[in-house]
Amino acid sequence: MLYPASILLRTRFLNDDFQPIKSYKRSSVWLSVGDGKRISFWQDNWLGEPLATSVGVSSSIQLHVKVNDVIVDSHWVLPAYFISSIPQAAEKIERIALPDADTSDSLL
Repeated sequence: MLYPASILLRTRFLNDDFQPIKSYKRSSVWLSVGDGKRISFWQDNWLGEPLATSVGVSSSIQLHVKVNDVIVDSHWVLPAYFISSIPQAAEKIERIALPDADTSDSLL
């Protein structure tokens, strides 16, 4: 039995012969925030495009923050410098409703 996530991954990343597709649109893969432990705050597509891309941060910079690092008790806790530096992104993030802490992140 194939699970929905395996079907999605197969259709997006493998051709008909089950060989890896050479290129794909990174922005076509969306992540849904659960506990935030698996999602890179800057490099994964959880806001429509990677946050680093939308604010112009170089992809060569290693940014190791997870979404979970800005969630406390199922609430967003964004640093003041982030809110004042990138207010549009902060507003977009704060509009995302967070589930209970026991919910895992998921691929859409």
